Amino acid sequence: KHLSDTLFIYFKIGKSNIDTSFRNNGATLNTFNHFLTEYTNPRFNFILNGITLQGSASPEGNLNWNRILANRRADATAKYLKNEYNLS
Repeated sequence: KHLSDTLFIYFKIGKSNIDTSFRNNGATLNTFNHFLTEYTNPRFNFILNGITLQGSASPEGNLNWNRILANRRADATAKYLKNEYNLS
């Protein structure tokens, strides 16, 4: 069985650091935590094969800067998830 969901982490304008108190980020990360806790429970025969991250930036900025910012945001999210949830 394949499970899929989309969760959004929001960033302040021009920033790439995760602020858990910004917008709905705290609730989103709690949802992620619940998902990991529930589905990695041994009573389920569930294997986490991967997590896909996609960074983005608003279209108002310079295209080159937006690409850099989007990559920084994806990297910051990956680092946060690895550190907070002991993911490899």
